[in-house]
Amino acid sequence: MLKTKVLIIVGLSGLILGQSCKKEVFDTTEPVVDPSLDCKEINYDAGAKAIFEAKCIICHGETNAGPGDFRDPSKITNVLAKVRNRVEDRTMPPASSAQLTDDELDVVLKWIDCGASFEGTVVDTTDTTTTPMDTTNNTTPDTLTYEKDIKSLIQAKCANSCHGGSGPGIGDFTNTAIFKGKVDSGKFENRILVKMDMPTTGPLPKEDRDKLQKWLDQGAKF
Repeated sequence: MLKTKVLIIVGLSGLILGQSCKKEVFDTTEPVVDPSLDCKEINYDAGAKAIFEAKCIICHGETNAGPGDFRDPSKITNVLAKVRNRVEDRTMPPASSAQLTDDELDVVLKWIDCGASFEGTVVDTTDTTTTPMDTTNNTTPDTLTYEKDIKSLIQAKCANSCHGGSGPGIGDFTNTAIFKGKVDSGKFENRILVKMDMPTTGPLPKEDRDKLQKWLDQGAKF
């Protein structure tokens, strides 16, 4: 009788463990939009457009300081995931610019979470420029580049201590292609400027963080 009870308990434990493991697998799937989210009449013109024009286009369009011309809705569509992360983390707009209010933040996030609809949006394609803009290398005297402004900082603060050829860090930052991959994926920015848990010895000095933020905001030109 005792043996039977033991077997039953073991069997139930295995079943529960199996179910919990199974649930863990499903929990790692990408979540879908909350069906309770009221997306009725949520579109670009209904709210997000005015916010982008007031807080974003000064860099992402008028001065070309930020990557992508957000006066063209398709350019926003191409970077929606990054826009959402940067806006939610409040790393964009940059600290030196006018910040989003809580209400504006809610409008932008809800618009993206509802599918970022541009339905009904009329795009003005009128050419208002008087002279063609040279976009050969898309740089200005104030533009930071990896080789000129960033490489020495990365070598001194990241590669020499951890992310070198034989260092304990993941990824060899002496290899420009590997480092570029970390930048493009957003992992570098997230660890250095958002979480600020790298380097492991403590956050970079504000001067270094500001320089990196400016470089990233300008499109991280290599």
